[in-house]
Amino acid sequence: MALLSLIFLDVVETCSFLQVTVLRGFEWFSRDQWQLIIDNLKELVSEIPYESYPQDPSDGLAPPNYSPIANRYWSRLIDFHRDTGHKPVFLEDMDTWFRFNQATVEAFKQELRRSKLLVYDWGESDMTYHRKLVKLNEAIHKADIRARKVHEIDRDYKLLEAIARTGVDVAVVGGCHSAYWISNQDAIRRKYGISFDSYSADVPDYHRRNATFTINPSDSESVLDRILLERAVALVETGRLVPDKKPTYVGIWDIPMPSTGYFEMFVDGRSGDKISGIIVDTVGDAVFEGTATPDEIVFTKRYTPANRNAVEGDIVYRGIKMGGDFVGRIHADGRSGSFLMSEALTSPENMSIRFGYKSSHMQTELTRIKQ
Repeated sequence: MALLSLIFLDVVETCSFLQVTVLRGFEWFSRDQWQLIIDNLKELVSEIPYESYPQDPSDGLAPPNYSPIANRYWSRLIDFHRDTGHKPVFLEDMDTWFRFNQATVEAFKQELRRSKLLVYDWGESDMTYHRKLVKLNEAIHKADIRARKVHEIDRDYKLLEAIARTGVDVAVVGGCHSAYWISNQDAIRRKYGISFDSYSADVPDYHRRNATFTINPSDSESVLDRILLERAVALVETGRLVPDKKPTYVGIWDIPMPSTGYFEMFVDGRSGDKISGIIVDTVGDAVFEGTATPDEIVFTKRYTPANRNAVEGDIVYRGIKMGGDFVGRIHADGRSGSFLMSEALTSPENMSIRFGYKSSHMQTELTRIKQ
């Protein structure tokens, strides 16, 4: 993944070719602005009641804070450019960072609930605990996604707006931003009036423990991460990964954390019982083929573009019809897990709770699934 990028820009109708001092935009703040961001986060954290924190220090839940390393990095970089005669322009938007602080603290508050909520009450059934676990995991997941949206997507738009508004000649930004911009140049040109003349980035060489400043590097992994985050945001906000296309089935392959393992299956080939098509989730895209009858479904999927968390190779699903849902087992790379999928469009949380009910009441049926 690229660490740092320099993008040379031509902002339509705003850049002056007669400037002696080159305007260099940085994905950072002035020192006073950064201190305000830090103080705001500290104030939000201080408002969390002390009794909300776990009593056991081994839980290791530290409140959110900002490392001074990033500040030192950007400050030295900006000072270097200033010393060489270039004028720094700060591209970050403070209101967006205040929103990120708030979203980060809200996510932390959800995580604080875990140690107090996830205990078995006297006489509590496994199903009741499962429901409690799933609801908490969903709340934590959604809070995390909302915070990531502010930091990785909303900030991205604000940086582009600042570049267009200030007319900087060079933008110095993080590699994830620049990789996404370069892969979406036409859309950015239409929306912001920005065109990129050239692009260079620090590319880490892990064997040499160093980075090489490279012209036009490829960073498909960062671009895919952004696409997958946009899917996760769509799921939180609309209940669907691909809102404009109706799936044949929806399902989950992570029962305790259903939104993490939520998928949408699109069958685009069918011949008798044979089916094939694509599956999308927040890990990547997968092609699949298999068979589906009214009582059973068996298919094998393989991720094509996917992030670093995806299982490589064939992933086999075997399920039977149980009360309107297909419920079964997944086998891949010597590991196994459970899944539930349905033709009815329903939420990940509801599917996980239905799985919990079926697994506790239909053990005989579940043993029919071939291992």
